[in-house]
Amino acid sequence: MKRLLVLLCAVCLAGCAANPPVVPPADDLLHDTAFAASPEPIAGADVFALSPSMRAYLTKDLLPSLRRTNAQRGLFEALYAKQQLKIEYDAERTRTAAEAFDARAGNCLSLAIMTGAFAKELGLGVRYQTVNVASTWGRSGNLVLHNSHVNVSLK
Repeated sequence: MKRLLVLLCAVCLAGCAANPPVVPPADDLLHDTAFAASPEPIAGADVFALSPSMRAYLTKDLLPSLRRTNAQRGLFEALYAKQQLKIEYDAERTRTAAEAFDARAGNCLSLAIMTGAFAKELGLGVRYQTVNVASTWGRSGNLVLHNSHVNVSLK
């Protein structure tokens, strides 16, 4: 009787350890046609283009401040110091450099693009990089999103 009870417990525990059945993804899961196009297409050159207001900021505010410090540090302080532009993090959407500057906000990619655009204009080397951070997941309606993070390194 004792052996039967031990055998029954082992069988029950083995059932708990079984892998769930693999369900293949729906046939229409990875089709671009399931997503609406952007209302305004963006040309690749426009992503990093400096707007007239960015050029004015560069000439009037940024270049004079760079005379007091090195270009990398001066650019960082000008863009992200609270007493300067007051750039805020906003994960709503990815913006071009000009859109992020005008909105004074952007997600990590938008802010890296904007910083890179200014840095290139100043003749600095730019390297975009993925940051290894814990994965985060989000949901927008029925769409599940895997979020990662990027930043920019100035040389």
